[in-house]
Amino acid sequence: MKHLISLLLLCTTQAFAAPFLDCSPVPKGPAQPTIYQVSIPVSGEEVVIWVPATIDANGSAKLHCDLASFGLSLNTSYVAQIGAFNGPDPQNTGIFFSYSAVAFILTDATHAVITELKPIPPEKSTYLA
Repeated sequence: MKHLISLLLLCTTQAFAAPFLDCSPVPKGPAQPTIYQVSIPVSGEEVVIWVPATIDANGSAKLHCDLASFGLSLNTSYVAQIGAFNGPDPQNTGIFFSYSAVAFILTDATHAVITELKPIPPEKSTYLA
């Protein structure tokens, strides 16, 4: 559980140019995520994108989500909810790994500035089997 909380904090502390939402790598092992779910409400609609984990040369996995896919507006505040799953099919047989939420402002076409860590929504804290 301590490892899950660490991932949660690492996932929500970084946003990099292009604009991408990134998290620190999770070392290779059985608890390593294989896919991430990123959801952001845009113009009143929930936009959900499934992003396969990016595997580094050393076998660690990380989130590297292109925010351009969401059609975000500049100088607008958003909250991204991020789920990390370590099963092959998170909608049916995947195993819930970790969930986090982060507030950010898209300041220009290349920068997303983190403004706040948000509590995990209770409906997102369930374990899938």
